Amino acid sequence: MKNSLHFILVSLIAGCISCANPSFVINKSKMPSMAIILPDSANSILLFSAEELKKHIKLIFDEDIDIVPIKNKDQYKKYIFLGIRPRQFSRELKPEEAVYVIGKTSIYIFGNDEINRTYSDESPGDFINKITSEALDLEYNRPGTLFAVYTFLENEAGFTWIKPGDDGIFFTKTSSLELPVKEVSWNPQLIQRNIRAGTFTYRSQLMYGQYAPKEFNLSEEESLNKLQDLLIWMRRMRLGRNENYRFSHAFNSYWEKYKDTKPDIFAFTVKGNRKAMGRIERVKMCPSNPDLPKIIVEEWKNNLQKFPHQKSKSISGCENDSDGLGSDDWCHCDACNALDAREPGEDLYDYVTDRYVYLWNAILKEARKYQDDIMVTGYAYENMLQPPRKEKLEDGLLIEFIPRMGGDYDITEKLYEGWENAGMKKMMFRPNDMNWEIGIPMGQEERIFNNFKLAIRHNAIGTDFDSMLGFWEGISDLTYYTLAKGQVDPQVSFEKLEDEFLTVFGEARENISQYYRHWRNIFNNKILKEELRLNDGINTYFLEWARLYRLTGRIDEFYSMGDFDTTDSYLDKALQKNISEQARNYIQRMQIANQHSRLTFSSFMAGKGGNRADMVKKANDLISFRIQNKNKIDIHWNLLFQYQHYHMKDQIGTRYLGFLPKELDTSEF
Repeated sequence: MKNSLHFILVSLIAGCISCANPSFVINKSKMPSMAIILPDSANSILLFSAEELKKHIKLIFDEDIDIVPIKNKDQYKKYIFLGIRPRQFSRELKPEEAVYVIGKTSIYIFGNDEINRTYSDESPGDFINKITSEALDLEYNRPGTLFAVYTFLENEAGFTWIKPGDDGIFFTKTSSLELPVKEVSWNPQLIQRNIRAGTFTYRSQLMYGQYAPKEFNLSEEESLNKLQDLLIWMRRMRLGRNENYRFSHAFNSYWEKYKDTKPDIFAFTVKGNRKAMGRIERVKMCPSNPDLPKIIVEEWKNNLQKFPHQKSKSISGCENDSDGLGSDDWCHCDACNALDAREPGEDLYDYVTDRYVYLWNAILKEARKYQDDIMVTGYAYENMLQPPRKEKLEDGLLIEFIPRMGGDYDITEKLYEGWENAGMKKMMFRPNDMNWEIGIPMGQEERIFNNFKLAIRHNAIGTDFDSMLGFWEGISDLTYYTLAKGQVDPQVSFEKLEDEFLTVFGEARENISQYYRHWRNIFNNKILKEELRLNDGINTYFLEWARLYRLTGRIDEFYSMGDFDTTDSYLDKALQKNISEQARNYIQRMQIANQHSRLTFSSFMAGKGGNRADMVKKANDLISFRIQNKNKIDIHWNLLFQYQHYHMKDQIGTRYLGFLPKELDTSEF
């Protein structure tokens, strides 16, 4: 952690430091004489930080601590100041910086706090609560003080958060804690540290819920509680951002706006016209059209007035998402084809990078007539993943890379190098790899982490992982933990973070390590090996959107019932060790999750066999188990049902059980 945590022994900060007794002691018996002190006018970030600090102090000491405004501090003898700096601390804080200073009678915890998107009754956000909405706004608000609280709790009180919710908080109770005098600061090396959480919104719950039995329906309150727990965990992992570069698909609304007045900005499709072939929000553009950059910049100028914080840093030039039409809906006009440098045998769905770099450069040139430091963003993805062969990137383009962790790493590295040779100076890293889950432990954590580290070596300045699926105890919890904590310190090794995670299991550490290593060996030596054999090093075969059925259709080539016997034995041995009640409860939930994985494997096998009666029996057994244990283990059930139906072509056979609607809405997928 040496590159992201800066430790300084402080000797001259008045009121904080005593050479005679250089420590701050938190004593349970003297808790009534100590308080958390807030400014008289504390904002949402400070109020939320105070509640989080109070909660964690209660956990380790079994004693409450008061939270009071600074005007009432004289009632107490010791202080933990939140959002208040020591008098001698005068330097300017960096974006999102988190600092704590420990002295003899006072601790100061503070940071760079900015609320860039405020709560309003007209736009209340998901939570309809000012404090929660503003503190958990990972997209726009900077909670440096909150990050300082978590850094303090992790470093000084030994807290580890391995999953959302109270059952994911690991700590050791004590009656006294002696803290040496010091100053600690954390500065994020990545301007954006993000794992997408859109799968947990209430809207998503309704969308995924159509694939699940009624027992899994969530009320809006239940859904938002799950989302809130997840976002709090992400804050504890110090996820957030200090700059806001926009990479969304840029042209979703263009068809309705410009189809009549500017039809030539749209792709000249294989049908010989410039009309949308599929969903209008996925219509493709004509990158060579000279009017298109002007329209894009005019849209940006108008939106800049309405949303200055969101739009002030960048303009998205990212093409709309694919619509399953291959090359047909991309622009076939002579001008666009002349920009390309496709090789013999390549189609538009294989390579169109040059025409889009040309467009992004044109947008940048037009936009900088109005703002000197504006950036233009673009995707390196699918048929734009390979570097440009003719065009060069102007200084001012920011590329968001979407490589595959199932691709060949040497080839991926050459892709990065090719973009760098074409002028790319920095990039954002936005893989889809967190989506490749089947409901059974995959063991993908090290591979995904190494894919992230490869991007860091090539000047990734931020992340945007798609997406959090939420399959925790013993399934993908280690993946989520190492990816999140890796963004706190991009130089840290996988082994170091794995050790942090395993340490919470105490004497059972080695047994739990064996459990995760077992699944990792399957992934590395079977699943990944076969994926690399079947793909071309770039385009993945079954670790890809809507192709996981290719993996589950061959499930017995990668897994066997013996794998669940072996991993059950590791968990049984772990429970025989002298471990904390927290660890014991977690391992018992891992046992339930492993039994669920065993039943899932049986259902996959029945589906592969194709005997309907066997499929129905195994699917009923699986779903009965899910209903019985749905509140005992932390699995995003509605999404799991949807994934296994859509991505795995309902191999488990839920279509035979009578709870699916007659028509499923798949428009979002």
